[in-house]
Amino acid sequence: MPLTRDQRKQLLDLLQPHMGTDTRRAHVENALYDRPVLKLIEWNGNDYAFTSALLTKLDKHGDRDDIIQLLETVRGFDGSDKQADYDAAVAALKTGELPARQRPVSSEPQPEIRSEPVQAAPQQSQQQSNGRWRWIIGAVLIPLLAAVVGAVIGISPNLITSLSSGSTRTPTSTATTSSAQLTATAIIQGATETALAAGKSTDVAASDPTATATTTMTDTRTPTATPTESTTPTSTPTQTATPGPNNDFTRDDIARTYDDNNPPPFWVRFTPGSDTVVDEIALGDIVVITGSAVFDSNQWWWPVITAAGEAGWLEDSSLQPDD
Repeated sequence: MPLTRDQRKQLLDLLQPHMGTDTRRAHVENALYDRPVLKLIEWNGNDYAFTSALLTKLDKHGDRDDIIQLLETVRGFDGSDKQADYDAAVAALKTGELPARQRPVSSEPQPEIRSEPVQAAPQQSQQQSNGRWRWIIGAVLIPLLAAVVGAVIGISPNLITSLSSGSTRTPTSTATTSSAQLTATAIIQGATETALAAGKSTDVAASDPTATATTTMTDTRTPTATPTESTTPTSTPTQTATPGPNNDFTRDDIARTYDDNNPPPFWVRFTPGSDTVVDEIALGDIVVITGSAVFDSNQWWWPVITAAGEAGWLEDSSLQPDD
């Protein structure tokens, strides 16, 4: 988190006495000799102006450890009466950490989740199918067959229907309960089993997608010659690789602006190719590379931080290494 007003005032009171023109560079370089923010510091100005600008750079582009290290470097030049103030300032800096950068919230639509219908279990479907066939046999086929058999052998259709359904009633006529009854019962049972078998095989074929038909079809047609289409090969366009940037910078490299048919001032853009300008710098000014180059379909751009502490993008053609 940024420094509060009270923290900034406390740090100015502790650091300003040690930031004279003769000693400021030695103190700051000893404390921050291996930190990238050291390359952004400007050494001009009076004691107060330099200390204020230094705290701004460290608060914006450094971290709390940089400020703490600077305090630990200069506190040895103060007396014992000041050490409690240094301890309080360091403790206040350590109470909170700089917040981690939050990832941007994605604006892409989330995929719609659809529920697929659940197919009935094969066993349940088979039981329902058997029930349908039993109802058809009991309601239609048995009465029809009873009427036919009764007409042929001279037995009442109602008697045949009761025999096929397993009725235990004893018929009044002993003459008709002999071989005719057995014959009718056998006919009805055979017809029932045949119908059930036919219905079961039909249901299995419908419910089992892997079932293979056994009927063989013979094609008696005379084959005719099929004309062959000739295809003309089409040429594949050759893709041209995008050339890389002229410079081979890495993070924390120092670069300078120079005139390559691009006269100053040099505009530091908000994004690659953007019309928004965040800073203007002159020919030969120093910038710090903060990342990798980006191609915007027209030219290469480098992310930089200027000496004024502004972050933006400069054209690759406007930069050269600081040799």
